[in-house]
Amino acid sequence: SCCGALRTSAGRMREAFRAASAAQRTFDAGLVERGRRLIADGGFRHLFVVLGKPYNTFDAFLNLSLFERLRRMGVLAMPPQYLELDITGIETDLPWRFSADILRYASAAVSVPSVYPVIISNFGCGPDAFTFKQLEPRLAEKPHLSLEFDEHRGEAGLITRLEAFLDQVNQEKTQAHPKVRPVASDRPERKEGIIPEPGADVRIPNFGDIVYAFSGMWKRKGYNVEILPDPDQETLALGERHSLGKECLPYAIITGELLRLHQACNGRKLAFYVPSLSFPCLLQQYGPGLRQLMADRGIDNITLTSPNATELIALFGVDAGEAFYMGLLAIELLVKATCEIRPYELEKGMTQALHRENLRRIEEAVAGGNVADALDESLRKLAGIRVDRSERRPLIGISGDIYAKSSRQMGGNLFLWLERQGLEVWPSPFNIDFLDFSITRWFLRSVSRLELSEMIAAGSIALKRTIDVWRMKYTVGNRIRRIDEPGYLELKHLASPYITNEEDELLFVNIAKIIDFHHRGADGIINTACFNCMVGNASAAIIEKIRRDYPDTPIMTAIQSGVSDPSRRMALEAFVGQVKENSGRRARTGR
Repeated sequence: SCCGALRTSAGRMREAFRAASAAQRTFDAGLVERGRRLIADGGFRHLFVVLGKPYNTFDAFLNLSLFERLRRMGVLAMPPQYLELDITGIETDLPWRFSADILRYASAAVSVPSVYPVIISNFGCGPDAFTFKQLEPRLAEKPHLSLEFDEHRGEAGLITRLEAFLDQVNQEKTQAHPKVRPVASDRPERKEGIIPEPGADVRIPNFGDIVYAFSGMWKRKGYNVEILPDPDQETLALGERHSLGKECLPYAIITGELLRLHQACNGRKLAFYVPSLSFPCLLQQYGPGLRQLMADRGIDNITLTSPNATELIALFGVDAGEAFYMGLLAIELLVKATCEIRPYELEKGMTQALHRENLRRIEEAVAGGNVADALDESLRKLAGIRVDRSERRPLIGISGDIYAKSSRQMGGNLFLWLERQGLEVWPSPFNIDFLDFSITRWFLRSVSRLELSEMIAAGSIALKRTIDVWRMKYTVGNRIRRIDEPGYLELKHLASPYITNEEDELLFVNIAKIIDFHHRGADGIINTACFNCMVGNASAAIIEKIRRDYPDTPIMTAIQSGVSDPSRRMALEAFVGQVKENSGRRARTGR
């Protein structure tokens, strides 16, 4: 496909790649040679290696002319590519290339007494937050400086920081025998992938309705499981005190839940489960970040377990994986059903009360029952609620990151608030959309590459998934109005004008769902995102283009910060007004 797009042959592409690789090697060697000459020329007091993402290190505006300022202070500052730092064997589990390079080069600089690291970051950079968690232990005995730039950057503050760091470096150089530190060369062990022995006590943070599918899966394998209470403001405050503030909001909340659990368990041996992902998302780094916190605070009675989906199925088995998938799908369908009923219920609070019972029913079915039967019983309970649908409400499609949509403190509160404003919420089953997208993409990719073993594995899972979805839809019948969702190929078609890279699956699916809401008649769309969520922020940027293409549909991004925000409330109120006006206009014109 690439050959066709570039109108060339595979042979010419290989030839061009070899030529480009040779040119890159020559260029890299030239940088090292330039660094040697600069060091040999002398004329400087200290040698700093400046680490950061290219758009920070090579943009004098963004970094306030850092290199020139250091030169005036008698410092030779260079990017790591100019220095002969050996990063061979220095591995990291960080999924982001630039972040991983920062960690590798900083680790290499530790063993060179004459080189001091300066690390550049930006305000709110989530990947850097988790990078720094791994950097700090490696640089604990090495003078280093971290600089964070934002739109309020000031020259005076930067100069003060640089002068203080130079004093620290000068003090270390006066020591009689500077320490030569070893390079950390071993790949970090994925201890978070290890699960406790069956029968152990497991605690799961309450990250929304889908937590009951996770709980049921652990119970199915013989664990004593409890879902922790809903987090509150004290939980958030505790977590924020023990995080850097650059991580996404759910990390602070889950950190607070872990610390509160430790305070309450009186030394009791417990396992703390946090889901993970196998692709670049901040959630992937929750496990390493929390384990570092536990080591720093001496928490040794709690075992952190954070396997990703692939590891979890390998550990628990395909049968547990299938039960979990069906439980997840059932919960997503029940959330849809409650959103279709709750705004119109005559006895206020009835839908929510039944929904809580239904979640426990699905949990028990995942643990050792029939999920389809549990879903049928749950829908029959909901069907008994008396409703009044005489007045049509404007329809709001809700997309967004997993936690913001799933958490009752985030998405749940937003759902209820929108309903109190006279709207009906239409949530996308994002967790199932994402899983289905990943499974189908895996299968089609293995087919295109003719990888037989992958085709068999992916095909069997895709077939089982298709059968499970059919069973659940057959169970639902016509009891949920908006049950159909776009499949893999339709998602690709919807997202393709705005994003072509499928590797960031969360972002890709989220953008596709926003477009799907528009095509299927939503009167307005909200992209809800937790504070500092990479997916939410990237979606917000792409939404600007979507708005231009679909000016008749109000679309907004609602950032969830976990605290009351008057400006956010005002923006939502203005958005609700736009939605109602749009809905009335459509009703008048018959669109």
